Amino acid sequence: MNEAQPHPTFKVPAQVLAVLVIVAAIFMGGATGRMPQAIVLAAMGVLILLAPPAAWPDRKWSLAALALLALAAAGALPAAWFHSAAWRGAVQEAGIALPATLSPQPRLTLEAWLLLAAGISWMGWLMASPWDGTSRRLAARIFVCGLAVLAVCVLVQWWTGWRPPGWLSAESHGPFPNRNHTAHVLALGGVLAVGCAADALRHGKVRMLPWLLAAGVILAALATVYSRGGIVMLLCALGLWNVSVAWKRRSWKILLLWLSALCVVASVLLVFGGPIAGRFAVDANFTGDFRLRIWSDARALAADSPWCGAGLGNFSALFPFHRTASVIQSSVIHPESDWLWLVTEAGWPAAALALAAIVCALAGAFPNERKTQRRLRTAALAASVAAVVHAFVDVPGHRLGSALAAIFVMVLARRDAAPSAASRAALTMWRVSGLALIALGAWWANVPDDEVRAEALSRDGKFSAAVVRADRAIARAPLDWRPYFTRAVALACDRNVIEAVGDCWSRTT
Repeated sequence: MNEAQPHPTFKVPAQVLAVLVIVAAIFMGGATGRMPQAIVLAAMGVLILLAPPAAWPDRKWSLAALALLALAAAGALPAAWFHSAAWRGAVQEAGIALPATLSPQPRLTLEAWLLLAAGISWMGWLMASPWDGTSRRLAARIFVCGLAVLAVCVLVQWWTGWRPPGWLSAESHGPFPNRNHTAHVLALGGVLAVGCAADALRHGKVRMLPWLLAAGVILAALATVYSRGGIVMLLCALGLWNVSVAWKRRSWKILLLWLSALCVVASVLLVFGGPIAGRFAVDANFTGDFRLRIWSDARALAADSPWCGAGLGNFSALFPFHRTASVIQSSVIHPESDWLWLVTEAGWPAAALALAAIVCALAGAFPNERKTQRRLRTAALAASVAAVVHAFVDVPGHRLGSALAAIFVMVLARRDAAPSAASRAALTMWRVSGLALIALGAWWANVPDDEVRAEALSRDGKFSAAVVRADRAIARAPLDWRPYFTRAVALACDRNVIEAVGDCWSRTT
């Protein structure tokens, strides 16, 4: 067999295993913790290593993705090459020594860049893999089944208060710490469930019933998560899918029938939805106003470094220097928008490149011809568009579990790639990428959390060791106030009161 040919054993199972990795990431708290992220990264690397496609991903997408990676790495460049941002002087006045790089926290920037590179590699691998009708249908159905199981667990959690191991929501609203991200993946699954039902309808009405049941279970779980964004995302995606199907068939009857069904579902949710219906009621405490204030201050941060941003991983540390409209006692860790987050940390050109890469990926869904599973692919396309729009008002793209789910749905919408000659260079590149992801997962699992260890050592009375650990945490994230506070407590308990006062005053203020 020619060495450059794809491994036939993994042609179909590779897509199936990819879905299992994504579903596992969602169940593990959305892979928001370091250890779950390490497991998911290593699993991604193993899949790419065992099933390397002998083809390159879409050329236009590749150019946009590589350019995005290059711009996102600008945080490692010397700060002297750029104009001095307003926050830099304020940080230095606080007594914090900044590195010579554009990013004030280059280690955090490196970690964020590696996660971005891993996501881009995964998407490229999925796009280059040999999809066909069988693998697409099987992968979509397994994804829907996985999210239907997730929905059942969410309903059980809502009914009994039981929390599955690894789930992080403080309010019992699913695996993600933020209920909106749980709702995001459930909405994707709900749209694909309807797409699977429409695809199964070709073989009889009975075969579509399990997928409609799955869609109903997912909708019920969405109602218990109490996320407005997830409900709106699901209904809008289904509406877009309905319009697309009606346009293809030139049928007003289909359009009105499905729109009526969506209106009935929305009415049931608003009338009998209880707390979720109340969340759609706008009153004096409407949180959308505060979201607008955050966006206003985030745009001010972006305007401080519009071309290259402040470096990946730096938003939460630098945002306080630009808070004027959104000043409250609580901290803000993200700008309530994936796109605005990217702009503040990597610049407007990087956001434009990211959008161009998504457009190039979704362009592969056209032409949407007969006998190409267009019902299923149209549902995936509608879900993808809804996911991109949802990212303007939330941050699912910055959470590994929800980001991988959206990437999968985008690739699922694409038509089968035209046959091309096998490339030995592509095969080698994917194998190297797989090894790199495995190495990244191993390193990610062994990076110590110095801040947590410093706190533990301080509680155990090992103050000198706690100071050492706190110093390491400060070296990694010099703009994070928490390790300074931990070090100050350890110094004070070790009778170094003057140094402790310096940490508490000159740096944390």
